Amino acid sequence: MFNLTELENFVVKDWPVTFNKPVAGGKVEEVHCTADWQLVTEDELLELTKDDPFAAIKHCLKAVGGMSQTDSNGDEQPLIINKESIEQLMNHAFITVGLNASLYSALGGIQQDASSEVGKKKSATDSQALAQQSEQETASA
Repeated sequence: MFNLTELENFVVKDWPVTFNKPVAGGKVEEVHCTADWQLVTEDELLELTKDDPFAAIKHCLKAVGGMSQTDSNGDEQPLIINKESIEQLMNHAFITVGLNASLYSALGGIQQDASSEVGKKKSATDSQALAQQSEQETASA
């Protein structure tokens, strides 16, 4: 039997994330990793995203798998999620688009398939939202 109470503070582990990393010649490299997402209610999601369409990523992202960073000694270390690393990730629009698609598929209980028509439409919508947000930030600066 499904128990609604189990969804309180529920974290979905190892949810797939796919993004297209731009490479030379106008090509992209498809990157696959995972994320742990804190599920939120529809009301919480609407409140989080009313001023920033990507604020839910900052709130819900708890961990990532398959991503690393280089430490001060030049050694590669697993990426630890904190405010700073989330900001670093979201400084790259192509990563933000992939994270956003993953989050919304987890929230909706929809298996993510970046090659599907739904995934392509969602990515296009996310790209438009990023461009609008960038224009707003530029105009207010």
